Amino acid sequence: QKGFFNKRGITQTPQYATGRFTPLTSGQIQSLNSIEVVWQSHMRLPVLAKEIYGSPEYWWVICLFNKLPTAAHFLPGMIIYVPQPLDEVLSYYGI
Repeated sequence: QKGFFNKRGITQTPQYATGRFTPLTSGQIQSLNSIEVVWQSHMRLPVLAKEIYGSPEYWWVICLFNKLPTAAHFLPGMIIYVPQPLDEVLSYYGI
């Protein structure tokens, strides 16, 4: 019996290594502006990233800056910080 991937002619799927980022220095953090957001249970990181950065693809910046690995780690009532400007944040992370 053919599986899901075989039925579609997919012989392999790529696996990507998890990115390794150096934590920001205190000087880098101080050079940035941060928007404070009170996390609510209905919120989604891609939606927040789109609202602030103009693109949902930068949701991971919010996670990384807040030192939380996934959206599941953001709890209702928690104050999180969205760093700005995005181009400066990305340059600090080597992107």
